Amino acid sequence: MKFFRRLSIEWKLPLAFGGVLVVVVVALAWNAYLDVARASRSTAEHRLREVSNQFAGLLEAEATRAVTTLRQRAGRPELKAFLKAPSPRAESDALRALTDTLAKPEKILAIELRDNAGARVLAAGTDTGRIYSLIPASQFSHTAGDSGSVGPFFKSDSSIVLPTVVPVLEGGSRLGYLVEWRRIQSSAESRDQTLNLIGPGATFYLGRPGGVWTDQTGEVEPPPLNLGGVIRPMTYNRKGLGGRLGLASLVPGTPWTILIEFPESVVLAPANEFLRRVALIEALLSLLGMLSIWLLSRSITGPLRALTSASELISYGDYSGRARVRREDELGRLAGAFNTMASRVQETHDRLEASVTELRATREQFAQAQRMEAVGRLAGGVAHDFNNLLTVILGETELALIRPRSNDTTDLALKEIRRAGERAAILTRQLLTFSRRQLIEPTTFSLNELVADLEKMMGRLIGENIQLITNPDAVNPVILADRGQMEQVVVNLVVNARDAMPEGGIITIRTSDVRLDDQYAATRPDLAVGNY
Repeated sequence: MKFFRRLSIEWKLPLAFGGVLVVVVVALAWNAYLDVARASRSTAEHRLREVSNQFAGLLEAEATRAVTTLRQRAGRPELKAFLKAPSPRAESDALRALTDTLAKPEKILAIELRDNAGARVLAAGTDTGRIYSLIPASQFSHTAGDSGSVGPFFKSDSSIVLPTVVPVLEGGSRLGYLVEWRRIQSSAESRDQTLNLIGPGATFYLGRPGGVWTDQTGEVEPPPLNLGGVIRPMTYNRKGLGGRLGLASLVPGTPWTILIEFPESVVLAPANEFLRRVALIEALLSLLGMLSIWLLSRSITGPLRALTSASELISYGDYSGRARVRREDELGRLAGAFNTMASRVQETHDRLEASVTELRATREQFAQAQRMEAVGRLAGGVAHDFNNLLTVILGETELALIRPRSNDTTDLALKEIRRAGERAAILTRQLLTFSRRQLIEPTTFSLNELVADLEKMMGRLIGENIQLITNPDAVNPVILADRGQMEQVVVNLVVNARDAMPEGGIITIRTSDVRLDDQYAATRPDLAVGNY
């Protein structure tokens, strides 16, 4: 839920609509699937009833034919004579009659002649010993009935056998029983052809509850059904085969039960195919619906996002944000109103910022003016006092130079003192100029000479870890300027260079004449084209 709340409206609308659409379509598709599944099951059940009735009729006719044929064979006089008066000759004739029966082109394994008590008196065929024990003598009268019948299925070794029992009658009296044993077996090809007639995936079983079941090729496991009571189509699971839809039907006049099954997958195949198609259609509809809603929501959230971004910029102090929305609907008019408001806010902010900047600059200028005024007064006072001291020093130096001297060393020292005094006087004039008490006095002088005069002083000023190199122009440039100001400029440049190299280095002072052209002057509005 937190994830959904964090999503933008651009995605919330498609997801919400897609969710509702999926729920509705799934509900409708499931209801339609159930209807199709019921119709498919009803069709399968109808098919089961038809096929069961057809097979029950065929099996009933086959059983009747088998009983009728065996009853005719039971009427042979040789069999009756042997049952009435057993003798070697009668036994030989009866055995020949039984053997003739085995020679018929039918799948008869064995044939037995039994007395009224159910005891075997004569037999012909294969495996007669094992077959004899399949039906106890006490059950013969019940199995044969009054006119004969077919019996249930029995397993004999690896075969499924079926007995047909009829009474041997003479003049309305029963002399004994004639029992014919047949093997129930058909080829897999014949069985598959029969099942294909029933339907794809169908299976066909014969048997009885609590007895042996067969699929006509061998014994099979009994169905997991309670076949008592009302017989109707039922759904159940068969081991190894999955869900099955089956219908069990009794074969009239026999102890047999027919069971025909369809796999549930086959029964529900139309419904499942319908569900797959509906699922595909549902997915396409959902995607188309979500895409349509996404495009619609994007057409709404796009302008809203532009408005939000512009509003956030204004909240951060950037008044240049604008909502770039080119529409004529409500969102377009809202964006236009917002842009107008933002422009007015920006204009007001710019005016206010300009007023504040101007006020701050005025305040700083006023404070600077006050500081400069105080410094100027101080500098003027110091300069006057220092100038008075320099006047005395220079005067005494001139007097000392006029007097006779004993050696040249003293003369050099006095001249150095005079030059230092003159430079100090220049600095004094600069201080007076700074304090507005000394006028600027431009003079013509050589830059090379000025740099040479300052070289020794600047060497002491920059320290031992920095090397000072002068590279004067051979033309010896001559300028018109205030010498004191130019000295101050050169000293300030050297001091700044020294401060920029705390680990030491090389400072080079070079002089030269240059010609500044239009291209160079264009980058500096206050500079005129010419020689410098």
